[in-house]
Amino acid sequence: MKGSIKSCSKAGCNYKCCDFNQGNYIVLFPNEFEYAEKKGFSLNHLRIIDKIEGNGFKALCNAKNRVKCDNGYKPIDCKIYPVFPIMNDTYILKGKKCPLAYQSLKIHVKKSKHHIQNLPFIEFKELKKWLQFVQLVDYEVIPLNNEY
Repeated sequence: MKGSIKSCSKAGCNYKCCDFNQGNYIVLFPNEFEYAEKKGFSLNHLRIIDKIEGNGFKALCNAKNRVKCDNGYKPIDCKIYPVFPIMNDTYILKGKKCPLAYQSLKIHVKKSKHHIQNLPFIEFKELKKWLQFVQLVDYEVIPLNNEY
């Protein structure tokens, strides 16, 4: 999953989802940092600012080219933004900074759910438990109509 949505280039937002001057942060999933490190990805652009219970982290991105992460590791949270997995069938969470209408995100939501259910560094049942501890900044609840 590349982490880009076709509609982004036409949204006119100048990729403000990658702006961390508004008090938000990236969530690194359990074991994700260690996995990326073990695989040899550059993590120099990420600054860990806090731990999340269950071996996750909060981080800020200091990359000069935030869309491409200075050619380093692109966190899962960035790949799936503006949605965040809650793993239920009644709603999703969507980042408020993203100007895209939910209708533009249908394919991205499906891909994100599939991606999250198949992470190579954590068992899905462990992930579902960990999601209870994550606190997000500036997300809104988007009800689903049983179409996703």
